[in-house]
Amino acid sequence: MKNRIGLTRVFSAVTSFICLIMVSLLFAGGPSTVFNNRAVKWNINNPNTFPVRYVMDNGSLGALSQEQGTALVRQGFQKWENVSTSTMMFSDQGILDMDIGMDNYESFVFTGQPRPDNSVIFDTDGSIIDDQFGVGSKENILGFAVEPVSDLDTREFLSGWMVLNGTLASEIGLFPRVIVHEIGHLIGLDHTQINSALAFNFNSSDDVLVPVMFPFALPNGPDAPIQDDIAWVSWLYPSPTFPNSTGTIQGNIRRRTGDVFQGANVVAVAVDGQGQESQQEVVSVVSSFLGLGGSYEIPGLTPGSYAVFIEPLNPLFTGASGVGPFDSRFTNFPKDYYNGSNESGTDADDPVEKTLLTVGAGQSVMGVDLTANEPLKLLGELNDDESLQFNLPEGF
Repeated sequence: MKNRIGLTRVFSAVTSFICLIMVSLLFAGGPSTVFNNRAVKWNINNPNTFPVRYVMDNGSLGALSQEQGTALVRQGFQKWENVSTSTMMFSDQGILDMDIGMDNYESFVFTGQPRPDNSVIFDTDGSIIDDQFGVGSKENILGFAVEPVSDLDTREFLSGWMVLNGTLASEIGLFPRVIVHEIGHLIGLDHTQINSALAFNFNSSDDVLVPVMFPFALPNGPDAPIQDDIAWVSWLYPSPTFPNSTGTIQGNIRRRTGDVFQGANVVAVAVDGQGQESQQEVVSVVSSFLGLGGSYEIPGLTPGSYAVFIEPLNPLFTGASGVGPFDSRFTNFPKDYYNGSNESGTDADDPVEKTLLTVGAGQSVMGVDLTANEPLKLLGELNDDESLQFNLPEGF
């Protein structure tokens, strides 16, 4: 079982992402789950599972009444359904005929079979949180969502569930954001690290520019999907207008050795006529997010001029709160912009030099390949008593 547990509420809510599938899956920047180079998602053509049905607990959410708790949950689902370039839809199946708590949650959710509805459980006293993550966890963990049970032959989700911690439901500034975040996992979205600098600059007014699927739910962050969130839910579940109204940038990332680079964060940011980078029009993905070499794809771009850069994945965002599919990361390289014909990755390649790309509606800009500007010492250049570290690939 692969856990994606969030962080403490010093920064925000704790979020959790638990995979119940014991197979070779990737957890990717963009889509959360990839199997055999394709994203796993809800099948919009399967009337048995779509629209995605949800049912809510027959109990209170801590200090919040059942009516208050269910209202927040309904609002959270509606905010994802409001994305106009996505076909994601939900069906509210109302209230369970039982109150799910510590004494019956295991028999309710761990049946070994998909449930017809995706359950939103109100953990009134936090005992389910403590049971899952250790005594005292309810003091920090606001909620968690579970990787939906999947049919890997068809690569589609079948059934999932989430738990909301009633003992912290009074954290009203955070709780609606936590619900939206966990629903994002339920529909197949991974974490993103877009605008990390704004998340940690102690200026709370900047929090609204940090996506809903950021690993921390910031107290003043957005309570509905923003550009990066919108791009990826639309990529998974595109409306008829999405591919024709937005653009895409694609390419490959390599290291200076020529090896493919799996696990670089690749970012496309809109640039205005004065050369200023937007803080709103930003979309990212992790290289090799589909498990294919060092390839990447950045969808959902509003037509305009873009700079593309790579950066290391934040070392905070691993394992439980991970961004992308790779727990082992190479981070010894600077933020590095794509600069066209000068993109060599050598010492002569200036990482701050940028070549702007024009992206049109319905257009895919291909071949935007970057090489990381990493320090590189060749074996033949070693002096006496110098050493060179080799990192063998996983499974070598």
